[in-house]
Amino acid sequence: MADMESLEREKFLLERARLKFERQKLALEVALRRREACTPKAGWLKDLVANPLVLAIVGGFITLMTGILTGAHTASQNREAEALRAKTQNHQ
Repeated sequence: MADMESLEREKFLLERARLKFERQKLALEVALRRREACTPKAGWLKDLVANPLVLAIVGGFITLMTGILTGAHTASQNREAEALRAKTQNHQ
């Protein structure tokens, strides 16, 4: 009978220690979440840059604009070259 009471008391003390540990763990989690909630969030730009879809869209836009500008510059240079060639042929 004494062994049973001793065993029950030991189980009770272990359960009490487990509950105390769980309470401490929960308190730490709550404190961490409060701290995270109080810290300023990362800027919207950082969130935007971290999004792969947005990066793909921006990259595509930059590629498209580069192609347009390169094509316009090449066409302008070709017109100037043709005008210079026509001018030199007229003078000969």
